[in-house]
Amino acid sequence: MKSTLEKNERFSIFTLKEKNLTSHNSSDLKSEVAILVAEGYNSILLNLTEVEFMDSSGLGALLNVDRTAKEQNGFLVIFGLNQNNNNLIRIAKLDKVLLIAQTQKEAIDLLILQELERDLSA
Repeated sequence: MKSTLEKNERFSIFTLKEKNLTSHNSSDLKSEVAILVAEGYNSILLNLTEVEFMDSSGLGALLNVDRTAKEQNGFLVIFGLNQNNNNLIRIAKLDKVLLIAQTQKEAIDLLILQELERDLSA
């Protein structure tokens, strides 16, 4: 799987450098994120700007990654979805489950807001 990774103290930005997120590479995404979380990077901004097509396996991988982050008291924020992938997530009603932003800046702001809400309720 082609990807890039930027790590900082608060979160990591995982950029998928693939045109498709399907059964051919969705398990790779899950594995990569599991490694990140095991290293202590439990809040992840997932950049899907380059992903042109996603199937049900790709959606399953997103849900798995979200669950992995939440299990470690972290968050997954997805950003950079194209219109087709955004529609797919909405049709599957996953926009009610997943944190989705349009841009990287919005994703960072959404992550900070989620962390504040979590910390205030603790």
